[in-house]
Amino acid sequence: MASINHVTFSGNLGQDPEMKYTNSGKELTSASLAVSSSYKKGDEWINETSWLRLKAWGKVAVQLNGLKKGDLVIVHGTLKIEEWEKDGQKKQSVVVTVDTLAQMVRPPRAEQDSASADTPLLPPAAKPAAIADDDDIPF
Repeated sequence: MASINHVTFSGNLGQDPEMKYTNSGKELTSASLAVSSSYKKGDEWINETSWLRLKAWGKVAVQLNGLKKGDLVIVHGTLKIEEWEKDGQKKQSVVVTVDTLAQMVRPPRAEQDSASADTPLLPPAAKPAAIADDDDIPF
């Protein structure tokens, strides 16, 4: 039976991405991604952050390298457990090999927004014209 190894995460980059090149000149960029989740325990909300390592190759590596620490991104890719030994101890890390990524833009927070709450979302010229009465509606 075939299995599926495809993941999607959104979170904040925990460091500026670092690009390296293989001996053949192919781009490889690595970064860390903070993924947060929360759950309610009794009357209290518990927030947890998990850290993932990202690796991207080629054009996606170049794209990732153009971002910076704190940027909010969504990544699609595959999971891999990398294992190695250091100082006689076995270590492992979950790595997401990024296939595609997109930077997400946060809407401005109300307290950071210099515009007042009464400011219309559309400029006056873009507002639809008012309908005089219901008989003017074509349906």
